[in-house]
Amino acid sequence: MKTSREIKECMKKAQTSCYHDDITPMLFKTNLHKNHSITYENIRMGMTIFTPIIDDFRGDEAFLPDQPELVVKELSAFGKEAWVNAIVPIRYNGSSTIRLLLAERYLQSELKSPSERGIQYHKMAEEEITSEAHHEALFYADRNITVYTLLNNVYDEELGGADGKYCTDHGVDLGIVFDSKEIVGVAGNFTKNELDWGRSFLGKLSQIIADFVYTKKLSNHPQFTRSHRTFIHISNRSIEHRTYDHEAYYFWKQLLPTIARFNAGIIIGDIHETESTSAEVYESIPYAAPPSGNLRFELPVPPVPWNYPLDVRYETSCHQMKVVVPLDYWSRQRYSAYLPIVFWIHGGSYRAGGKLWYKNSGIIRNFASRRMIFVAVDYRQGFEGFLAMHDTDLPGNLGLEDILMALRFVRDNAYNFGGDPNNIVVAGDGTGAALAGILATSPKTNGLIQGVMLFSGTTTAPWAVQHERTKNNTIRVLWNCKCVSGSSKKLKECLKKADPSCYHEEIEKRDFFDYVDDVKTMYEAHRMGLSPFTPVIDSYRGWDAVLGGEPEEQVKQNARVRALFSNAAHERLFNCGKIAGLPIPLKEWVDGIVEARFGNSTYVKDLFDDWYHPLNPIHETDKARRTSRLLTFTEDDWVADTQHEALHYADKGQNVYTLLNNIYGHPNAGPDGKWGTDHGTDLAMLFDSRAFYAPFGQYNWEELSFGKAFADRLADVISEFVANGHLQSHPKFTRANWVVLRITFDRIEHKQFSAENYNFWREAAPELAKLQANEIRRKQRETQ
Repeated sequence: MKTSREIKECMKKAQTSCYHDDITPMLFKTNLHKNHSITYENIRMGMTIFTPIIDDFRGDEAFLPDQPELVVKELSAFGKEAWVNAIVPIRYNGSSTIRLLLAERYLQSELKSPSERGIQYHKMAEEEITSEAHHEALFYADRNITVYTLLNNVYDEELGGADGKYCTDHGVDLGIVFDSKEIVGVAGNFTKNELDWGRSFLGKLSQIIADFVYTKKLSNHPQFTRSHRTFIHISNRSIEHRTYDHEAYYFWKQLLPTIARFNAGIIIGDIHETESTSAEVYESIPYAAPPSGNLRFELPVPPVPWNYPLDVRYETSCHQMKVVVPLDYWSRQRYSAYLPIVFWIHGGSYRAGGKLWYKNSGIIRNFASRRMIFVAVDYRQGFEGFLAMHDTDLPGNLGLEDILMALRFVRDNAYNFGGDPNNIVVAGDGTGAALAGILATSPKTNGLIQGVMLFSGTTTAPWAVQHERTKNNTIRVLWNCKCVSGSSKKLKECLKKADPSCYHEEIEKRDFFDYVDDVKTMYEAHRMGLSPFTPVIDSYRGWDAVLGGEPEEQVKQNARVRALFSNAAHERLFNCGKIAGLPIPLKEWVDGIVEARFGNSTYVKDLFDDWYHPLNPIHETDKARRTSRLLTFTEDDWVADTQHEALHYADKGQNVYTLLNNIYGHPNAGPDGKWGTDHGTDLAMLFDSRAFYAPFGQYNWEELSFGKAFADRLADVISEFVANGHLQSHPKFTRANWVVLRITFDRIEHKQFSAENYNFWREAAPELAKLQANEIRRKQRETQ
């Protein structure tokens, strides 16, 4: 094979006629009756054999380094599906699904005569081409460049008149401008009527061109923008302002490009566009069969394959996931490289929340813009997701099994949406973080997960797995549903027939402040958000166990992936303010903490008094001071749990990073907590969603301004961790270096965790509680 340089020299010496003999004589009508696909190319491109190309191989010298009316009379002689059959092989790789959608939109009527077919083909072609212009105009508008769009209809005929006599075909408008029918591709001269009407049209068009050239804007006409997609309709009679048919644009440029094939069938998504990023969005892809009927309270099973295009553009029910796939902004195409996948598990006390918390605007701005595929999964929650009788018939952890099936679905379909199955990072917030941590260390996910990110929650925290409590609450619900006797298998069958309302009446309608007279339970609710049902240790399932032992041991043994841990600077600030206003002495609150976490040890109560009392009197009555004191307890408590789990990963040699998110940079949350970063506030900014944060209302412009700047810094950290597995400019957390990245709206600082607080909460207090418990048991034995 000769080199390109040798071929070029050979061509210089050849007869010029040889350039054309083989290809150029192929004319439009030559192929019209032979190949509909070639006909479509002819109509769209005008027999363009050679075109500009992407010349990225020229480096800085490249002109085009990246991806960048009609004659239908003859085609109308064919059957009504000829145009559809022509388009699909060229633009959509022969997709039978897109053929079906085109036929449904344009070919519903009989279209018996050639004239009827010609009108419908014209509509199809016009909408396709207008959508292309509309699409490209948006690129300029999104860069705040002055943009106007015109639609030239010389003779003011919507359908071109009888036999298309007064149609403004491709080039007719310019033929009028330049007095040349050759531009239209037709021999001869314009008639007197055509010229009269054309001159009237020409005067209007010329004035618009002149104004645009000289003044750079059109004073009397609206600009085309993303929010106002207007065009200027010019005819021989008038100039009018009209609005593009958004439905047609949506069909051609957003619906058809998002037809995707998954292993279970074909799905239809949507394209969401922002000022600088676009992405495919699939709101509700089924990863398992619906958990209803006979499948209620059973392990999940794969979805039944579907053999029709499944519309997944809208939120629906359980056992579905949201997938957001980044697109190259300029080409609106997927990236050629396979992208890392962030698989997010929502929190909500194991009983609330869902993928709808994660708004597309935040996902696209903070994840898709950084070339990360984002997946959010729904799973069974509350009683239906975590009921457990500690046997194989009612094993518990159904919600975890749902998530595990979703993870496998993502891995198996990763290439279908441009994802890298070998770079899946599981993330979660609150109780979702505990679930993510369980899965990241479960023997059942070995090789399935490459990284984990835990936001405001951990697996080894005392609230994360409540084994016996979950069984006791399960029994209470069974009684409430009048399922009281027989084996677990029989109890399960009874539950399937019961009214679902009985699942919730007994337990799940309780409110946080129902526990005002029970400080221990109120503390648990403060920490875990009223979670009657949690994951359980399911070792009785043998090799099928998700959590085969104590969380502490599972994490300690199986911390096998890189990890990022994150806390809000003022976790549970809102709750602290509410509790401070209740008639509960702070001494009782401390006693409740000790009872919940340390077995009511009097040794630990004395330790608490010694540790916290000298700095702020435990009997403080001022609400602001009480709030501050409660917040100190809570922060120390949460951060110690994070440090504890991070150490397990660090001790296994993993890349570990810890974050402390303080959006506004205020150390003490400011007066009345106005500038606090409460539990979920950081994620509210990351995902444009108030759903993460308990108080109602809207953020003001100042909060949003700080919040978006903060989210931008946090997203940079996340994307580098996800893509590269490490942070180039930030130190790792290790047992020798307890460093934390403090992220605010204007900086990222490297701070040191307090080892003293950690030792107090996770070493001294537990050891004292254990010591006292051993002494009590020893004395009991001596008295027997």
